[in-house]
This record gives sequence, C-alpha cells and structure tokens, in this order.
Amino acid sequence: MLIRPLVYAALAALLLAAPAAAETITFQGKTFSPNGYDLGTPHASPADIAAFEAEAKAQSAKKKDDEEQPLVRPFTGTIKILKILVNIGDMVVPEQPLIEYSLPLSVVESELHRLSRYDLRMLDTQVERLQISLDKRNADYKEIRMRAERGLASEQEMTDARREIELSRMKLEMYRQLYKAEKDQHQAFEDIFTSKFGKVNPQTQKRLTFTGKIQAPDAGVVLAVNPAIVPGMEIGKPTYVMRIGPIDPLIIRALVHESLVVKLREGDKAKVRFDVLPGKTFDAVMSRVGISSAQSDPQFPSHYEVQLTLPNPDKSLREGMRGNVTVEVPDAPRS
Repeated sequence: MLIRPLVYAALAALLLAAPAAAETITFQGKTFSPNGYDLGTPHASPADIAAFEAEAKAQSAKKKDDEEQPLVRPFTGTIKILKILVNIGDMVVPEQPLIEYSLPLSVVESELHRLSRYDLRMLDTQVERLQISLDKRNADYKEIRMRAERGLASEQEMTDARREIELSRMKLEMYRQLYKAEKDQHQAFEDIFTSKFGKVNPQTQKRLTFTGKIQAPDAGVVLAVNPAIVPGMEIGKPTYVMRIGPIDPLIIRALVHESLVVKLREGDKAKVRFDVLPGKTFDAVMSRVGISSAQSDPQFPSHYEVQLTLPNPDKSLREGMRGNVTVEVPDAPRS
C-alpha cells in the first residue's frame, strides 16, 4: 500500500524539476539597414537659405573686418545629371563618386576668382626680388669690409651695412612665410573646389560648365536609387537621389500585439524565415523591445515596435524583405 504514495511523490518531484514549457511567439517584420542615409542633390534646403540670410544680416550689421571672409551663398541653381555611376546592390567606399552632374560657369565664378594664383605669383616675385636685394647687400658688405681693412671705410659704414643686411633678411623671411601661408591656403581651397566641382580644364571652360560629383560619405551598399533620376535630367531644387547603408547586420523591425510583447525580452534568440528564400532559416537576437505604443485610441489594442539584430555576412538578405519571426519563450512569468 505504501508503493502508490511513493510513486506519486516521485512523479511530483519530476514535474517540479522539469523546466517550464516553452511558448512560441510568431510575428512578421521587415529588414532595415541600420544607420542608412539618404543622399540628395547639392541644392541648399530652405533651412540652409534662412540660416545664410540670418548670418549675412548679422555680418552686415557689424563693423566690417578686412580679414573676415565673405559668406558663400548656398547653391540654389540648376544642375544637369550626366551619369549615374552605381547600381542598386553595389558596394561603395567613402568619397566614391555616385552621380556626376554639370552646372553653369556662373555658379562657380566667384570661387574661380578665389582660385586665381595672381596673389601667389605676386608674393613669389616679391620673394625673388628680396633675395636678389639681400645678395646685393651681402656683396656690398664684403666690399665695405675689404675697404675697411685698408682704412678706406669707417666703422659706421660697416654698422650701417650690417643693419641693412639684417633688415633685408627679416623682410625676406616675412615674405617667405607669407608665401607659404598663401600657398597652403590656396592648396586647401583648390582641394575643396575640386571635390565640389571637379578639376578645372580648358575644355570645361569652353563649354561654360563645370562637372560635380555626389559622393558617398561612408562605406555601405546602394540600397535604392530614385528611378526619376536619369541622365539629361535638369534639377533646380533639393531632390532625393539614392539611399546607402550597411547590410551586415540588418535590423528586423516589427509591431507586436500587447498580449505578446510583455513576454519578450532583449537578448531572446529568434529564428527568421523569408518566403523569398524557401528552406533557409536565419538566427537573430532581440535587440530592442518598445515600451510605448503609437496607438492612442483606447478602443483598439496596442502594438509595440520591437527590433531584432540579424547577421547577414553573405549579403543574401536585402533591406525591405518581409520575414516570419519565431521566438521561443518560457511559459512562465519573466522578470
């Protein structure tokens, strides 16, 4: 008679020791590139123009400073698309040209004027003249010293000659420094000009147009290209041209019903399947569980955004793919 209670006790102990059954939570989400960014034409936005006008007004109200650089008006002209240099799915590196366009010479006339080497040539000429003058004063000093050794020149003449040499050296060094500073400044401006408009050459000047390039600010993959952007198109306002971003890893964003989201935790492991890739299963990890809902109407249930991090080392997944997510969670309260 004691066997039956012992069996019951053993079964109860086994049930208590067994892990809680897992509950399967499923939902759908879409892949998204983290840190993706949209690129546009070089046109200034209304906010840029307003900021420029406010700064120009403030500058005009101040006392004019000769050393203050004039403000460069934001670009609001018309560009013409020449070439689209990349396609969707292409890998790009920082500063890689993506789109080539042309713009009228009138747009860059003021910057071309600043690009002139006239001041640089003037300083270079002045340095040469001062070097010739210093060489002559050194030669004169040698002659005076030779005459002084024969008693044909006074000590005062020697002193005056040395003073003239020292002044010439100081002036020459000053102009050498001015020349170096001007040359460095000119090179820096030339680099900026080239990055914005391309190299200046006689052929572009004859066409009265300059070539510019929209470049990739960072490494990534071309995720989308505006289909309306085609060679020959003229654009006169800020326009979206393409989207670039990393795709390893991708993020899956989904909306989960309030009755299920309370059971999810950051760090939960998940399996993801995509209808467009039958037979393949991808591992993901819950990286964010939202705590506020966009649904404010009390008559409808709320959904919360969750995010999962999805490794994509072989680049087989793309942004915008819809996947079926499965998460196994313990069928018990979680802290």
